[in-house]
Amino acid sequence: ETHHWIQLEQSYLDSKSIQDVIWNKHTDRPVTCQMNPYLSLSLKIWDACRSTLAPGLSPLSSFLDQSWFPPAHLCQSFSGWRRVGLYRLHDISSKGKLLSKQDIERKGKFAIPWFQYLQLDHFFTHSSSTFHLDRDLTAFEQLLASSVYRLTGFISI
Repeated sequence: ETHHWIQLEQSYLDSKSIQDVIWNKHTDRPVTCQMNPYLSLSLKIWDACRSTLAPGLSPLSSFLDQSWFPPAHLCQSFSGWRRVGLYRLHDISSKGKLLSKQDIERKGKFAIPWFQYLQLDHFFTHSSSTFHLDRDLTAFEQLLASSVYRLTGFISI
């Protein structure tokens, strides 16, 4: 059974999950998030907590929803990644390095177009130090990545 507040949150997220939206920069969130004052305020509080407890770009961030990875916005070819559960930075990398094409394919049980892999490799090669992609999950991120929090209304807890 889905709680009513979860349904309310979801209705403002443009088919994205709240677990993904919270890691996005304010400018990369669906505009509809600002239409609900409770969700908007919750996200502001979340941002304040996150900046202290998990500063910088989180490995839990989706590379599909961010302005810093334009290939995911410019074409629909990356849409299959979300369906197989490989859309967060930590899903496709280890210690700031992109996993091999074969390892990602094995994890997701799907064939990755070579060009998409090269686009991701370019991002990791040129952005790893800027975004500090080589860091481990903080204790806060580990807690929020656990299955307990994926089953409930994330912001409304």
